[in-house]
Amino acid sequence: MAEQSSYGEDNRERELAGALYARIVAKAWADDAFRQQLLAHPNKVLSEHGFELADYVEVKVVSEGSAPVLEFPLPPRPANLDAHTVNSILELAERTSVKTKGPWGRTKIRH
Repeated sequence: MAEQSSYGEDNRERELAGALYARIVAKAWADDAFRQQLLAHPNKVLSEHGFELADYVEVKVVSEGSAPVLEFPLPPRPANLDAHTVNSILELAERTSVKTKGPWGRTKIRH
């Protein structure tokens, strides 16, 4: 049998993740105690049910009635980044036009 391509592996992983997600949602609908555990300790519950999460990933479960949440991760500044490089990055970023649409609505950033 031919070796599966990376694309095929990615699709299979998405299918498995989707099946795990559906199973967890159904269990949360059927079992209020499980739902409360999922809301209180999502990383632990998801790991126990087959999701492989990196230690640095924090899962937030958004329940019905919640407004959409936009996570805006701010990474730490690299220790070896000098002021000249930071200024060059800032100048480039300020010349960039960004248009995006997501669950939070439309965002237009132009400089």
